[in-house]
Amino acid sequence: MTERAQTSMDFLVGMSMFLIIVIFVLSFVPGLIEPFNDSVQEDTVAVDRVATQLSKGMLGSTAEPFILDAQCTEAFFDETDDPGDCNFDPGTPVGDRFGLSSTQQLNITIERDTNGDGDREILRMDGAGNIVDSGGFLLKEGRSPPTSTGSVVVARRVVYLDGQDVSLIVRMW
Repeated sequence: MTERAQTSMDFLVGMSMFLIIVIFVLSFVPGLIEPFNDSVQEDTVAVDRVATQLSKGMLGSTAEPFILDAQCTEAFFDETDDPGDCNFDPGTPVGDRFGLSSTQQLNITIERDTNGDGDREILRMDGAGNIVDSGGFLLKEGRSPPTSTGSVVVARRVVYLDGQDVSLIVRMW
């Protein structure tokens, strides 16, 4: 028998309790601070809301959802155009039109596969309500999404514009 007060059983119980507490803290603490972090779920809901607002009323009529009015679409993407009876204020930044926070970045495009290669191209309008192959202005609003890192949440709607089925794509990061 040794004169030390610590036995191997005491050491085993102490180390077991220490490891259980460390594992509990490491698994429980991230859950405590998660509600204070931005999450992808919030962006998913917001981007879906933006796509729905655009396709069901802001760029057209609530009586005919998913059919975009050419004049409102032009006024939305080409802010020099008078929006007339459209459901948005042209002087307001895009993020403010949808009630987004300043940390949420938004990119809105209207695209279609125009040459049959399987890739969608951003469409152009000529200012008279017609989709054109060249000239005019791009149906694009907002900065390009990051390509290197981070998560980009995307919502797509198939809409009808100028006699064609096109894709309204909203990206948020």
